[in-house]
Amino acid sequence: MAIEQVSAWEDIYRAQDVFLRAFRYLHTYKPGNFDGWLCRITTNLFRDRLTSVHRIRLEALPDDAHDTLACGAPCD
Repeated sequence: MAIEQVSAWEDIYRAQDVFLRAFRYLHTYKPGNFDGWLCRITTNLFRDRLTSVHRIRLEALPDDAHDTLACGAPCD
């Protein structure tokens, strides 16, 4: 699949995500600036996605990790 096609599908997915969130929280909308409300939803989803992408997973090293680490000397 070409990069342009992947990007287009990602754009469609993100737009769908925005409208699904807007539909889910439509009951919280107070008549006024609909564009601003929709823009806030879009911004929040973008921030959520950024934080989930850049989240670092830390896993504990196994007990025998000192045997496999290349530190060259005792790692005490």
